[in-house]
Amino acid sequence: MNQIENIKKGVIVLGGHVQALGIIRILGNENIPSILLDDSHINIARFSKYCGDFFLYSDLMKKLIELGKLEKYKNWLILPTNDFHVSEISKNKKELLKYFKVGS
Repeated sequence: MNQIENIKKGVIVLGGHVQALGIIRILGNENIPSILLDDSHINIARFSKYCGDFFLYSDLMKKLIELGKLEKYKNWLILPTNDFHVSEISKNKKELLKYFKVGS
């Protein structure tokens, strides 16, 4: 079983640049739902036909916790696409694990 088959619910992609676009397309081709969080409206990934929703944030952790409290996104995988996101997820992993799947 490959990693994509292990994703049961969906993926929250952080950052909307070309890396996120590629990830969202791959997930969409595998029928895995994804949403996008970014701190800017100026990004390419939010316009993919496979992007289920787009959320603009000014405070990443606040937005993630807000989404985590919604049953709809419970146990979704968080996938960061840049160093800032990796750092934030790493620093807040214990809290995020209450709501999401976070890589090790």
